[in-house]
Amino acid sequence: MQSPRQSCVSLVVLVLSACAPPDSQAVAARRIAELRELARPAQERLAQGPASDELRARLSTLDIRLKKLANSGARPEFPVLTDATLALPFAEYGAWLERCMPVLDVWLQAEPCGTPPGDALDGSEDWMPLRYRVEVRLQRGERVANDIPRLVHMRNWSQLLAWRAYFQARISDPGSEPWSLGSEQILASVLPLAAAFDDGSILGMHVRLEAELHTLRAARALLRKHCITATALRQVLDPLLVASASVEGIHVIEGSLGQACDALELSSDATDELVDYEGAEAALRWARLPAADFFRELERSGLPEPGGFEARAVSSLALLHRHRSILTLFRVGLAIEEFRERTATLPTNLGEIAASFPNGMPLDPLSGEPFAWLRAGGRLGPVTGPDGEHLDWPEAVEQLLAWDF
Repeated sequence: MQSPRQSCVSLVVLVLSACAPPDSQAVAARRIAELRELARPAQERLAQGPASDELRARLSTLDIRLKKLANSGARPEFPVLTDATLALPFAEYGAWLERCMPVLDVWLQAEPCGTPPGDALDGSEDWMPLRYRVEVRLQRGERVANDIPRLVHMRNWSQLLAWRAYFQARISDPGSEPWSLGSEQILASVLPLAAAFDDGSILGMHVRLEAELHTLRAARALLRKHCITATALRQVLDPLLVASASVEGIHVIEGSLGQACDALELSSDATDELVDYEGAEAALRWARLPAADFFRELERSGLPEPGGFEARAVSSLALLHRHRSILTLFRVGLAIEEFRERTATLPTNLGEIAASFPNGMPLDPLSGEPFAWLRAGGRLGPVTGPDGEHLDWPEAVEQLLAWDF
């Protein structure tokens, strides 16, 4: 099995050579420098603030503890929170969840409400809860992850925090402890954690997207179960959805190229044949296309030949475009749910929820048009998928490509 660094190298390395002629190495060095220049815009976006290593180490320690606790039950993996699993008796997973709660609650401590304690070192963040430290870094445009280390078990975090949110909703007096968080805050805390450990690469993007999808599915299930209100959820989740949807394909490709250059520069036998410069340039051209143009070009020319950076990039860009549509649709869906909570009816048209979006009604990134809304059937979403195919409605709802009310 390849390590993450080997995976990054394989994005731009096509053939390995144990012994390289000096002239070929010189050409490779020039090409790596050219790739580095193409990746330069990603460097500022991937900046890490002070004490990142210490914060990453603390979270990684929690990550290992959570993995051990999550695997200590009778099942090989904790179940994903869905409409179906919510129907299970609470005893099926309650004891298991309680074993994991000490680790989860280290992450879920409330934000500090005052100044550093008197014995805190000048400039130190140690006194701050972990969640707050991560969120503040994201607000400053910083990351926690570097090119390789990340939370290895992000799936555990997203699944278990969803169940922790459900557990909190079952408590009769959730505000009994001064630091207690609401279910909506617990659920939403997955997104900054995933974003902080997204290292800007294709691999990091896939990990983040999976965690976000787990969280959105759980959020919709909890809404349907009336464990959480759309008003409370939208207040904490909407800005996080906006931030995630702002990550564009060009950001991911540039970040991956930068990491690949780092890996290639560590190789003493990099040759001209190892550097897929043409594939990198082609990937950047794909990444600069708006979503609608991207899928039109993909339909016209088909997938690139497998094995190179371009092919991996194109398949990942298609996934990212669809994901950004899901995030935007979720924003509109929450606003409709909030409208229904307030008025006990569904909006006649999307204009009735326009006040929920001071910066303008969100448009579907795949088409640049508003999402379709059918009040009679309570249906929200596109009529066709990104490739122009007719959507099977139940399947589209299951995949978060559509909502029904």
